[in-house]
Amino acid sequence: MLSHSLAEDLRSSLAQTAWTNLKEVFTAVHDASDLCPPLKTALSAVIPIMDLIDRVGDVNDKFVRIANNVKGFQGIFSQYASEQEISPAMRSRLDAVILELNSVKGAIDSKTERGRLKRTLEAAGDVDKVVIAFEKLNEVINRFQLNMGLHMEHGVESIAVSMALEKLGYVAAANIDAQSSEGCLDGTRVDLLANLQAWSRDPNSLRIFWLDGMAGTGKSAVAAFILPHAT
Repeated sequence: MLSHSLAEDLRSSLAQTAWTNLKEVFTAVHDASDLCPPLKTALSAVIPIMDLIDRVGDVNDKFVRIANNVKGFQGIFSQYASEQEISPAMRSRLDAVILELNSVKGAIDSKTERGRLKRTLEAAGDVDKVVIAFEKLNEVINRFQLNMGLHMEHGVESIAVSMALEKLGYVAAANIDAQSSEGCLDGTRVDLLANLQAWSRDPNSLRIFWLDGMAGTGKSAVAAFILPHAT
């Protein structure tokens, strides 16, 4: 059975290791973010401040989880060859990450005493403020990765649909320009055409005649017939 002192030392060591790992992950993301200068700048401001702290309380499990999540964020720029290829939607999501990074910096910055940063944050209020800032960052990164996954899935579906449509042959006779300009055949749509003609000649009628129906039921043929006869 571990003594109280050994247990404290173990918790301290684990917390310090978790904090160190988190700093290393942030450094890796910083090194991979050349295509997004604002993100690189935000990380450049956060990492030196993190280096001034050895550990933050005994919340190592939370920092381990956050570090593992941020690792997945590290490879987002590998799919881009230049900064210009990053879409506006992607930039908007990155802006949300940058905003939370600034909050993390502010949370750590505020834990100063007479201009000197404490090497270890132990007070519950200090620890909670820093942890909450990191967890908010973690939530934003989670949403970022979810949106990225949905975007990629949508892109794959769009490519699949485009490939399927390319296999369909073009049917010239199905084009509206290929239809007869005379419209309806003699003896067909008699009542409907009579109603349309009466509507077109009545100055007190509504200005719009709503003609609806399923595809292929002859709406275009009716329109082609009535236009020359409308007054």
